[in-house]
Amino acid sequence: MNRPFNMDFLDRLRAKERVALQQFVDEYSGALYFLILFIVEDDKRSEKVLHYALKAAIAAIHTYDPQQEGLFLWLLKKAIPQIDIDRNVIVEKFKLLMQSFE
Repeated sequence: MNRPFNMDFLDRLRAKERVALQQFVDEYSGALYFLILFIVEDDKRSEKVLHYALKAAIAAIHTYDPQQEGLFLWLLKKAIPQIDIDRNVIVEKFKLLMQSFE
């Protein structure tokens, strides 16, 4: 589902407004956690990766450009470096996940 991006929300995130940050975490952490768990296959490690990914994303929110990509994809790109496994393994797992939706 492709929704129009709310620039006011982005401005509030960039200002580190507490309510906006909580909304960001609430809205995106569940789906991101699922993908991380699918890749690393370990609950505790997935929680740690999620924590560091959200922390990295919030610190770098000023670099997000909604004209370039969706916020979730951008967030996922922040999570991948936090996963300490070979990138090829990650790619293969994503391919497997996408095949399950075909």
